[in-house]
Amino acid sequence: MPRQRSEVSAATKKTRNSRNPPAITTQQRLRESTTPLNAEEEQDLDLNNRDRSESSEDEDDPMEDENEDTKTCLKEAARALSRDKHTQSCSKYLRKLRRQARWIKRLLGPAVDMSDLLLYGPFCLDSDLDANLPDLSLDAFDQESFDNICDEDRQRMGNQYRSLFNIIPSLRTDLEFFAANETRMLRFTSFLSENADAGRRDDVKIIKQGIVELLPDNGENDTPITVQDRSKAERGWYNFATARLLCSRSMLGAFEDNSDTFATEVVEGRRCLHAGDFMTFLYEEDADYDELDVESGFLRNKFLLKVFRYIFTGRASAFSSTPGPSYIGRAPIAVAAKRTTVTPEMIAWTVVMTYFALCSQETWCLRDGGVYLPDLWNEIVEVFEDKESRWVIETLQWWNFHVWGPSSVKADLRFQRHSQTSTAAKLRAQRAARKAARESSTG
Repeated sequence: MPRQRSEVSAATKKTRNSRNPPAITTQQRLRESTTPLNAEEEQDLDLNNRDRSESSEDEDDPMEDENEDTKTCLKEAARALSRDKHTQSCSKYLRKLRRQARWIKRLLGPAVDMSDLLLYGPFCLDSDLDANLPDLSLDAFDQESFDNICDEDRQRMGNQYRSLFNIIPSLRTDLEFFAANETRMLRFTSFLSENADAGRRDDVKIIKQGIVELLPDNGENDTPITVQDRSKAERGWYNFATARLLCSRSMLGAFEDNSDTFATEVVEGRRCLHAGDFMTFLYEEDADYDELDVESGFLRNKFLLKVFRYIFTGRASAFSSTPGPSYIGRAPIAVAAKRTTVTPEMIAWTVVMTYFALCSQETWCLRDGGVYLPDLWNEIVEVFEDKESRWVIETLQWWNFHVWGPSSVKADLRFQRHSQTSTAAKLRAQRAARKAARESSTG
């Protein structure tokens, strides 16, 4: 087991941690503007100067005064976006928007770029299915850049853009208002992007050290990782416990035969694992791996379940044998957002957070060796695409039962029909047999 980074050559480190140079994205062109409103904007917004004091309302409380004119709220929000963070925090409308925006990367993926999504997303929609969504023809639209987006990415961007309206219910009205002025749109986009990143940072901060409390016991092979070990440098393939969880489940036998050699080959780039090589932490702990049935035990891992609960329903819930949130004081993010159903996107986000917490990367990045985290997120979401699949139905039922309890698992006729051992299934089979016998005798 390559326990010390110093044992790895500088050239190997460079290869292992190398990342493709980031392309110049629209986000880099749409930096937040802190320039005060000019006279034209003042007239356009029709705002009067007024004194503002910091609201004593708790940040997690929903925006009240539902009868307040939406346009006035938007005008006040636009003025606040042109000023400092304190002024923005005094805007009820922006506080609500900020809480919603923190879910963007949790539900759309770790690599979503808000600038590109708002710029190109409307042009990736199906005109028939999405006629009711706003079509924004922005001046910043770059036809050449859009033409370079492949069909698969366009489809994904269209789905993300459509989902964005579920995350931020007011987005239609927001876009119609902010897109009317380029400067306002830049500030609005930057605000969403910053808070989407803030949501990711919150979760990374929570689980980066929290994962240490959740690691399963692997016996005498373990080199313990303690909460005091702030550095992640000795995790990943430098520690047996984390390496075993990161190892592809299909290769676990080879890893356990000679873990030191296996880990060294990964570190030195002689054995490359990718996002599609599903890791051991994704599979049920005690279940045998079947190459002919890779769905068996997939995403039924209790360690992964604990990570999910640690992030979404509170640290205490991760150690509780009873489903449901558990916390003292501030509500966990799922409770605060009134989310009471586990979705494929939330599971995929948990997988990404778990991978990052286990690997040896010290700071957040999207690539670790051959594993690209956006690809990992997409792979997990895609396994849930067939909504009629028995595996999909049963897996989501399993997650909802263990996270929220029996009351969250609603009766599902599709699930019942898939159960071949239920009384209803036996009744249908017996009726079918009797009917076939009658037809045979009369024939």
